[in-house]
Amino acid sequence: MENIKIFACNSLEKLTNEIRKCLVLPLGQKDSFKFKNDNTFVQLKKTVRNQDIHSSNEGKPLGDLFIYDK
Repeated sequence: MENIKIFACNSLEKLTNEIRKCLVLPLGQKDSFKFKNDNTFVQLKKTVRNQDIHSSNEGKPLGDLFIYDK
């Protein structure tokens, strides 16, 4: 499980924390803020390059653009 990284969105922090405890993994660090138009910017503090990614967001649609810093 060394390649698994877990990050919590602001609204699902409690659920994500319970999941990561069961998996005995640390919670990944991130910065996030909302724009005036209600879009959310999230910057992950660990690389997820070349890894499978699953994103959960309370059933709300995610933007169709992920930007990865090189």
